[in-house]
Amino acid sequence: MQPGSDGNALCGFSRCRNPLPPPGPRGGRPYEFCPDRVWSGNATCKQLAAAENSLRAALGVDPGTLALGGFATDVREHVERVLAPADALKGVLEQVVARLDTQVTAALAAVEASDKAAAEDRGLRENAERQAAESEQAAAEARALAEEHQAARLAAEHARDEATAKTRGAELKQARAESRRDAEHERAEQAEHRAREAAQREHAALRAAANAGQELASARAELAGLQQRLVDDRAAATQALARAESALASARADTAAVRAELSRAQERHHTDLDRLTARAETRLSTLTREHQNTVAELHQRLGAALHRATLAETDATALREAAAAQATEHPDGSDQSS
Repeated sequence: MQPGSDGNALCGFSRCRNPLPPPGPRGGRPYEFCPDRVWSGNATCKQLAAAENSLRAALGVDPGTLALGGFATDVREHVERVLAPADALKGVLEQVVARLDTQVTAALAAVEASDKAAAEDRGLRENAERQAAESEQAAAEARALAEEHQAARLAAEHARDEATAKTRGAELKQARAESRRDAEHERAEQAEHRAREAAQREHAALRAAANAGQELASARAELAGLQQRLVDDRAAATQALARAESALASARADTAAVRAELSRAQERHHTDLDRLTARAETRLSTLTREHQNTVAELHQRLGAALHRATLAETDATALREAAAAQATEHPDGSDQSS
């Protein structure tokens, strides 16, 4: 950074020399190079100045020289002044000037290519980070889907437990109804037994009727009472049996309904479970395949970028070595002329 004729700081790149903006209202370090200007190949003034300094150091040029173009101009002027007394060295000096111009152009091109490769590497790295973030988001979605699947499975299991409890209640109700039916059957059998006993007594009374009229009348009265009681017992037993069979039918219907509901709940559970499992497996397989493809592509791009950077570094090293060799062979044209 050097001050201009009006006192304002100028850009440190010799081919720019534009006035630099002030640091700003908050102060800070003053600018040394243009903060916004971009040359061909997306190179900034700072990058080109660094390349220029590196080339000067490789060629052994005085740091006070303002630019590579100025250095080439100085060499041409010096050659023109020397041509008159040193015609024999004209061809050699012209070759030196041509080689210097070629080396300067090649060095600038190598710097631009290196900066371009670095920019591509930064783009690849940012792309890899963005795709890694997308992979993390996809994994979070897969985990949420798995949690949803787990919640659905727990809900289905809860419904299955409720249906099982209802089935057990219906079976208990059915068992109680069957127990009441068995009791009514037992009472009906007892009534039948009493009826048979009454019939036996009636037969005995008829056999004794021939011998005792009074006993016959008494037996007949007792028989009438027993017959009425038998009719009443049979009617009661029939009604109780009908109620027991009705309760048993209702219990069986409830059991069948509960079992049907349990079967439907189990079918819904298996269907939802299979669908959620298939979705989760498909999504996980897709994400895994995309992630593997992305990683493979990034590795290929990164390998290509590293290869290009290595080639650029090799070319730059070869240029610096050639420039150093040339500087060793012709350290200073003015010394040869003298």
